[in-house]
Amino acid sequence: MYELALAHYDQKNKTVALKAMPIIKDIYKTRGATVHEILVPFSDGTKQMGVAANLKKCVESNNSELIRSMEKMIRWPSIDQIGKSHLIIFSIDRINSELLDSTHFLRLAATPICLVPSEKGTRIS
Repeated sequence: MYELALAHYDQKNKTVALKAMPIIKDIYKTRGATVHEILVPFSDGTKQMGVAANLKKCVESNNSELIRSMEKMIRWPSIDQIGKSHLIIFSIDRINSELLDSTHFLRLAATPICLVPSEKGTRIS
């Protein structure tokens, strides 16, 4: 199953690279002296994002640079979201812990303290 998914993923990447190559080569020929970075729009039908890539590296690598940039643009927000989720869970756990500690403190503070006089001084019981 994994091999099939990976083969499909690689095939889609090759298709994207092949379809974008003529346009990128044209931009490189006509405006390569002034344009160094390109922004290629990608969409899955519901979400759209622009992938920035180095124009010269895209042409020299047959668009593998474009695919690498696309993977980075997809990967970093996912990692960022996982990190945010982890921080939220950590914060909630910390708040819960602090609430439990404060509850125990309040229970201790609400416990009556008896001062019992003794021969050596006042004793707390």
